[in-house]
Amino acid sequence: MSDDNLILIRGRGSVSALGLGGNFVASAPISAFSSRHTGPHTLPVATVPADAEAAINSLRHAHAPFRQLDRTVLLALLAARQAAAEAGWSAPQADSLGVSIGSSRGATARTEQFHADFLADGVVAAATSPLTTLGNVASWVAYDAGAIGGRP
Repeated sequence: MSDDNLILIRGRGSVSALGLGGNFVASAPISAFSSRHTGPHTLPVATVPADAEAAINSLRHAHAPFRQLDRTVLLALLAARQAAAEAGWSAPQADSLGVSIGSSRGATARTEQFHADFLADGVVAAATSPLTTLGNVASWVAYDAGAIGGRP
């Protein structure tokens, strides 16, 4: 494999029910689930801990445009900022930054299919943007990191 095909991951970040940051897994409880009563039902839920919730709220109020953002965007911004810090990036790495955000909702598969179609045909389907629902999330992450063209 040539060096042109290598992918280097320099940092990672995470916000989940297990905690805020990447070192939480080893010290996390066996289960992050608890029971929550809603109406006649008791459901298993896994919520983010108080420190993560505080970080989300702090980020929402740190920059005027962030006040209207979806929670998913704020979670992605927090994780991306962790990854950038772990990578040692103190300034925007606009010339060497790519943002890719996957989703268990299927957006990643659609993005990969549209990309393969583009590579094969050289065109992008009109439905690409609305069908890749995490495009807005990635745009905000790129914007926050100072990437060229990363303006939502």
